[in-house]
Amino acid sequence: MENIGMQKNQKQVIYSEKSVKVSLFEKNMPNSLIFKPHCHQRLELLRVVSGELTVTLNQKSIIAKKDSLVVINPYNMHTGISGSNGVTCYAIMFDLDKLFNESTLTQKYLMPLLEQILILENYVKDEEIIKEVDRLIEFSKNDSMCAIGSVYMLLGLFFNNNRFSSNIKIPSNEQFYTIVDYINKNVGVDDGHTVDLSVPGLAKKFGYNKSYLCRKFKEHTGFTITNYVNLLRLEKAQVLLTTTEKSINVVSYRSGFNDIAYFSHCFKKQFGISPTTFRKTNAIPLNYIP
Repeated sequence: MENIGMQKNQKQVIYSEKSVKVSLFEKNMPNSLIFKPHCHQRLELLRVVSGELTVTLNQKSIIAKKDSLVVINPYNMHTGISGSNGVTCYAIMFDLDKLFNESTLTQKYLMPLLEQILILENYVKDEEIIKEVDRLIEFSKNDSMCAIGSVYMLLGLFFNNNRFSSNIKIPSNEQFYTIVDYINKNVGVDDGHTVDLSVPGLAKKFGYNKSYLCRKFKEHTGFTITNYVNLLRLEKAQVLLTTTEKSINVVSYRSGFNDIAYFSHCFKKQFGISPTTFRKTNAIPLNYIP
């Protein structure tokens, strides 16, 4: 299973000989972070196979269920979290500019998509489009030329089936990338050092009014600052619980929680089971590391 990009991602995806990148990700735990807030120039399609995926996109939440498709247009910040029964989903990515040629049609449709003058519909259950996405996934496994043809076919279906619109206003998310990236990099405790990720601490560091920061962070990411920080800490705790034999108290501290009771409460509320039960069912046996 390939790892999906976790933060602002402007670097080029390595496609090898293929111009389409397809990754499968599965998350059995409920309410788990699938990917942190990030954006990229590529067009991305999230094809839900089973379970449920909540995607925060363009300051709104989309609840995608089985046999549906979420479309991430270029430069749109997005976040994903699994539903109550987890999720299995394909992520299909390709760079629109790699599809350009001298034809009038590509100049008419693909350039406006890249520049966000036109945007594809974000949530799609169109059977014809879903079927073509599934064909694209299969082609991408071993037939590069057919995969490219399928991408053109897929984009053609979006336009022919009127699954697009003109973009009146492109939301500006740039100012929040720095804040999200800062939080992503400083969750947990390393070498005994803890970074202040509280609302007052972040507001002071980045020069925002606290109320404004909280409101805009929620609009752009779908999370309150406190919920987002706690979720990242809980995800870090999952890793420590499954890959080490550190005590629950140490896991709590290393994940950024100062109170083990509060840590246990948050863990059970988020994932439906206690840290101890999670470890018993998921841990990889290792020697104790204090």
